Amino acid sequence: MVDKVERRENLVQPQDFAEILTTDWLFRPITVFSYLAITTLPTTASELGRLTDPSLLVAAGIATFSVCVLGILLFVVGMVVPSRLRSSWPLMLLVLMCVGATRGTIVSTYMDTTGLEYQSHLSSRVILSALSVPLVLALVSVVISRIVTSRKLARSTQLSIDETERTRDLVLADISAREDLLLAKINDTLRPAIKEISELVSRPGSRRATIAASLNTLATDLIRPLSHTLAAATEPRDFPQSRTAPQFTAVSPPTFREQVNPVFLGLGIYLGSGTVLLDILPLGSALVSAVIAGAFVYGVTRLMVLAFGNRRSSPLAVTAVNTAVLSVAWLPPHLFNAEFVFPTPIAFQPEVVSVIAVPLLGLAYQLIVLGEYSRRNHLVRLDNTRRDVVFQLSEARRRAWLRQRHLTHTLHSSAQSRVLAEERLVRSGTGSLDPADSGRTVATLESVITSVQSDPPITTDAVKKINEIVEFWSGMCEITVDFDPAVVVESDVEVSEAIHVIVLEMISNAIRHGKATTIAATIVRETLDSIRITAANNGTPIKSTRQSGLGVRLYDELSADWEIRPGKPVTVTALIAARPNTMN
Repeated sequence: MVDKVERRENLVQPQDFAEILTTDWLFRPITVFSYLAITTLPTTASELGRLTDPSLLVAAGIATFSVCVLGILLFVVGMVVPSRLRSSWPLMLLVLMCVGATRGTIVSTYMDTTGLEYQSHLSSRVILSALSVPLVLALVSVVISRIVTSRKLARSTQLSIDETERTRDLVLADISAREDLLLAKINDTLRPAIKEISELVSRPGSRRATIAASLNTLATDLIRPLSHTLAAATEPRDFPQSRTAPQFTAVSPPTFREQVNPVFLGLGIYLGSGTVLLDILPLGSALVSAVIAGAFVYGVTRLMVLAFGNRRSSPLAVTAVNTAVLSVAWLPPHLFNAEFVFPTPIAFQPEVVSVIAVPLLGLAYQLIVLGEYSRRNHLVRLDNTRRDVVFQLSEARRRAWLRQRHLTHTLHSSAQSRVLAEERLVRSGTGSLDPADSGRTVATLESVITSVQSDPPITTDAVKKINEIVEFWSGMCEITVDFDPAVVVESDVEVSEAIHVIVLEMISNAIRHGKATTIAATIVRETLDSIRITAANNGTPIKSTRQSGLGVRLYDELSADWEIRPGKPVTVTALIAARPNTMN
């Protein structure tokens, strides 16, 4: 029931009262005890009017006995009724009406033996209890279920925020430690070796063969092992990957229509008037009078809803209109009943009671709606905070991955290749180096340090790179990529690189592992701070969505969230944090 409500825009709907009857919320101790506490006072007022010698203390005692009987009956029914029968709300409605009637019968039978009442009120107790128990218990169940669920969601979301913040801080500390390790390794090994060779090159009379041998030793015995050592040492630690789901949808302020429920008010007046009239009028007259009162209030409230409709007024304004209209809504049906239904001798003047009770009913429903609105938006605020922290973590992991890949590539390929190429140039001549050759060799050595300390050169045009991937696989696989125009112009080069690498991984995995022949990818800006990549292929469905491997690690490092859904087609999605990168 609660999950269904989460997906609806309206905060409270009449279906909620039927849906709650098919859940176990009705018989949970927190619901039963809340219901008993809420109904104790009105039950006391009802019983006070039935006593021959009115006494508030005696009425409170009878009410306590009555609610205790009902509580026992609810707990017994909750244990006896099979779970398979609870899926039918009409059946549960009948069960609760029987529970209410049984409560009324037990209380009235007991009271007949005490002599506290001059006549039996069995009919009024049975009818009122049978009609009120399902409605009021369902209302209490709706409110309790939403409060409890809201607190659980808020608590779990806050725990997720705290855990993600801890992971984010660990990742940032790990990045800083790896940067320090990089500088230490460069300062302790690479920089002194390059300085020594630079001094050798600058020394007059240095032989080419000696310099070439030193360059070869630098490339093969220092740069290459150092690249492997640094790549292993700077491999990102296996931190848990925080997911972005669930994501709650913000609710706009409730309209006038949503804060006023004619059905709720009409039934409330029907039951309230019946509480009083069944004890002082014949059964038929009491029911007719209650129906007239309830129907009239329903009609007035309905007209009020039609008049103000979808206006998004402030709660105070809605409360003022609600109170003003409902304060006088019961007076016309009272005058009608007094003229045509009530017997002549009766002196029943419910104006004061109705002026207070009817607006209170409207205010109670309005508070439920406003509470639901506040609850939902509180969850949205918490979820936005959690999402922001998850994106911060994703940005940190992405930057660490790009830096680690750049470091490995620069040392293993670029720096080593430059030094070996310079070695060949040095060996190509004879004798000593001339000043021009010496300057070139020193510049090459200095470029090694510069390239290692520079930021990674990453993709600035993801669209171009992805089109190159599609062209490369043409003839072997039919690939289509649909770009959202909002994604094409990306100012953050790290985001662009992440899109490029993830799309490459999705396509290559589908072809290599799934033997796919068609792939359809879409890249859309989902929100202002996120981009979603989706790739559907006709390859072989996989058995697991979280198999360990380089591809899984890549998705973890470059995306804020990802999922592989097996089936036909196999669908891979990845959510990219696409905010301006502010991480240090």
